[in-house]
Amino acid sequence: MLSVNRLSGQDAQPPSAGTGVPADDPDVPLFTQTCGRCHDAARIVATRRTKAEWQDIVTKMIEKGAEGSGADFETVFGFLLRNYGEV
Repeated sequence: MLSVNRLSGQDAQPPSAGTGVPADDPDVPLFTQTCGRCHDAARIVATRRTKAEWQDIVTKMIEKGAEGSGADFETVFGFLLRNYGEV
């Protein structure tokens, strides 16, 4: 079981054009693999969020059964904050 407090790709497909996901970020495959199981990438990144908001969202997804290691979720959190955090 993953720890909800731990925040910060095997067959993941690269994001398609028009998703708003930066293709040159090395964490895109993990983001796609982890989050894309249940969500469209464009939906996830449609709104910029604060660090606290992204932490809450990642925590809720873990609670709802998102699969991945603690390190995976820390990497996804960093990806979201780096590319879609509020400035």
